[in-house]
Amino acid sequence: MRSKLLYALYLSLTICTLLAISCSKSNEAVSRPDQEKMFGELFGFAPPKAVTEIKYKDVYNRNLLDGAWGRWMRFTYNEAVFSRILKAEGYKQREELHFVALKSAAAPKWLPDVDQSKITIYVRGNEDTQQSEGYSFHEYIWHDTNSNVVYFHKMYWD
Repeated sequence: MRSKLLYALYLSLTICTLLAISCSKSNEAVSRPDQEKMFGELFGFAPPKAVTEIKYKDVYNRNLLDGAWGRWMRFTYNEAVFSRILKAEGYKQREELHFVALKSAAAPKWLPDVDQSKITIYVRGNEDTQQSEGYSFHEYIWHDTNSNVVYFHKMYWD
C-alpha cells in the first residue's frame, strides 16, 4: 500500500514538473525580416533603413501559480526613430532616484550592465496605455551614447 502511495506521489510530481518545463520557451529573431517584424510589433511601425542592426530576444516562463515574460531589443540609434517611439508611445523620463531592474538571469548576453545614474531611461507601464494587453507590464528604453545603440526591455507578469 505504501509503495502505491509513493508511486502516485512520484507520478504527480513528475507530471507537474513536465508541465512547468513545457510551458517555458525562448525566442531570438535571427533574420532581418524576423527582426523587423518584432520591431514593428513592439513599436507599431517598421524600422527605416537607417536602423542597420536589430537584435531581439524573449523568454516566457509559465509557473504553476504565476508567470513572467521578458522581451529585449537593441537597435542602431536614429534620432528620428527614437523620438518617434518616445512621443507616440507616451514614455516618461524615469525619476532620478528610481532605479529599475534592467538585468536578470534571463537577459541576453548583449544587454550591457549600465550605471543608471549616468543614462536617461524612459519608462512606461500598463497604466500608461489606453489599450489593455491583458497583462501588467513595465517597459524601459534608453539610448547608450557610447555605443550609439538603443536598448529596450519589456517585462510582463500576471
